[in-house]
Amino acid sequence: MIRENVQVYIYSQEYKKVLMLKRTEERSGYWQPVCGGIEAGETLNEAGVREVYEETGIKEYKELIRLANEYEYHEPKNGIKMHMRDRCLLMIIERNAEIRLSEEHVEYRWCCLSEVSRLNDWMPMVDCISLIREIV
Repeated sequence: MIRENVQVYIYSQEYKKVLMLKRTEERSGYWQPVCGGIEAGETLNEAGVREVYEETGIKEYKELIRLANEYEYHEPKNGIKMHMRDRCLLMIIERNAEIRLSEEHVEYRWCCLSEVSRLNDWMPMVDCISLIREIV
């Protein structure tokens, strides 16, 4: 069974930066975009908008674009090695929004696209940032 996930890269047109969130140490400690599971009956876009709101409090956006990238990998989840598939979105907002972090995050940072790989050099994320550069 594959667990379907969404990754949402939030891009501010005002500052020309992407939002990165740092997870708590219990949840990995990694810097990453908004991400989470796609629930039964949800579309990719619905899941992305819901996850963004749950993890950051951001409600308003200008555009939501599906990125061509999809990634499959295995990851332990609750003691079980799960097959995961991440599908990716770009959410463009007009200006930096006030952020209200969920309990699973400890910090956030608005980053220039060139800075993102310094926080997390996971190749799928680097690939997504390359696509985002072409779009914005």
